[in-house]
Amino acid sequence: MPVVRVDEDQEKLASLALHHRLTLVPVVNHGGHFLGVVPPLALMHILRHEHVEDLHRLAGIKRETHQAREAMESAPLRRARDHLPWLLLGLAGSALATQVVAQFEVQLQHRIAIAFFIPGLVYIADAIGTQTEAIAVRRLSLSHANLRSLLGGEMRTGLLIGLTLALVTLPLVWG
Repeated sequence: MPVVRVDEDQEKLASLALHHRLTLVPVVNHGGHFLGVVPPLALMHILRHEHVEDLHRLAGIKRETHQAREAMESAPLRRARDHLPWLLLGLAGSALATQVVAQFEVQLQHRIAIAFFIPGLVYIADAIGTQTEAIAVRRLSLSHANLRSLLGGEMRTGLLIGLTLALVTLPLVWG
């Protein structure tokens, strides 16, 4: 049965409990001597705390209570300053996407039906982004995966989804 050392990070402890489907996690000292167990209720509290901490980290909130409250209660000018860099980045991405679509202007003129798929593409891009974010948060909080592995897996998943959707829509656009 897996054990954790007394000085082990509690996120690792929670992840170990999930991976091995443990309801109690034995705790040992550096010499391997049994010190006690982490009970189920404590595991639940640790999981919740670590999950909220990961969500806050992704939202750019460093400490859970002070910065979270400050972010929610700050003046509109401060909140706008915090949001604008990300929104400007999204706007730059939108401008890039517009340039890509403009490269297909001739094809769009000959097959106007292609243009009707643009709102669908925007929706799918948003849905995939939201799903990827949710999966990334869960995976980072519940596994030992590193960021490189996470990004690689999500990129491969995105490629498979993109190819599948392209194959499904190709007959509709080509006809």
